[in-house]
Amino acid sequence: NMETEEGPDLEKVKELMEECEYEEAEKILKPLFKKDPNNVEILDYLGEIYLNIGNFKGSKKMLEKSISLKPDENADKYMDFAQLLDAPIQRVEAYKKAIEIYTNNLKKKGKKDENKNNDIKESIASAYASIVSLYMTTDLCDDPNAENICENSANEALKYCPDSIEALLQLSNLRIIRKRDNEAKEAMFKILEKIKKIDSGENIEQELPERDII
Repeated sequence: NMETEEGPDLEKVKELMEECEYEEAEKILKPLFKKDPNNVEILDYLGEIYLNIGNFKGSKKMLEKSISLKPDENADKYMDFAQLLDAPIQRVEAYKKAIEIYTNNLKKKGKKDENKNNDIKESIASAYASIVSLYMTTDLCDDPNAENICENSANEALKYCPDSIEALLQLSNLRIIRKRDNEAKEAMFKILEKIKKIDSGENIEQELPERDII
């Protein structure tokens, strides 16, 4: 996630977070934060930890500071930040910024690291799917262009990751709303097939979405 070099302490933090040991990771980070309160990596990690343990005020504070210091680095922090915002349009803007950074990272990486590229593409699809959801489930549905935004966002999501569970779910919801039931069923069958592959271990590199599908 973090693109900059990490010392042994931050490597340990990363390992702990992958194991969802958030409190242990926080214990390592707190003294590091006191020594270096403008370190964006530390701010981003704390923002993610606080979000996961339900300290939303603390998470927002850390991520706001990180964004103010380095607004064009680490798309993941915008994915987290979007979940902390109240206004739907602000959440959309956060997801758009995440997409911008993710796509820039894809261009820089080229085709060297296929697994990393696939992770980025899944994240892009997730961000687009979240935008679709916001335009369908909040007052953004009153936007005269809401339908086109939903269609375009769903198509973009599936362009980057054709079997994204989040994107297929939102596409299915969109098709149900527009009374295109057969297309909704097609999307749901694709979701079912992917879940079966994950459960059977065929897609070892792929997991079910970590974030709640909005």
